[in-house]
Amino acid sequence: ANAYAAFHLHSPNSIVVDIGTATTFDVITSWGGYEGGVIAPGPQGYLDFLHWKTALLPQLKVSINQSFDHPFGKSTEAAMRLGVRLGHDHMTRGIIDNLMEWYVGKHQIKPKVLLVGGASENFNLISALFTPNLTLEGLALAYQRKHFEIFNS
Repeated sequence: ANAYAAFHLHSPNSIVVDIGTATTFDVITSWGGYEGGVIAPGPQGYLDFLHWKTALLPQLKVSINQSFDHPFGKSTEAAMRLGVRLGHDHMTRGIIDNLMEWYVGKHQIKPKVLLVGGASENFNLISALFTPNLTLEGLALAYQRKHFEIFNS
């Protein structure tokens, strides 16, 4: 759905970053549509892993738009949240940079980066266009296309 909406509504040359339970990166080109992608853990997955695989770390939920006064946590909770925020942010930027380098090298076009997903508002990707309804837009487009085909065949 994300790739379909990105291709038809935003740019046929794009990278869609969907930050949710998993963080997915979809590469879309005007030549082939969906080319492939990358799947990584989402920010909540990191917090869940820390809780489940350690004896004393608490269960936490990702906080929306939490700001930090220090580059380190002054409590276990703050340290965990900061670790997820910084770690996920750097991972996401690194994957985008890698995909951009491939894209520009192969197609000589800089793709548009679209950001979507339930946890995406927690991360500030300056180079990305925040598209909170991209998945729904893709589902609606696919439904309309299928609906149109059924009644016009």
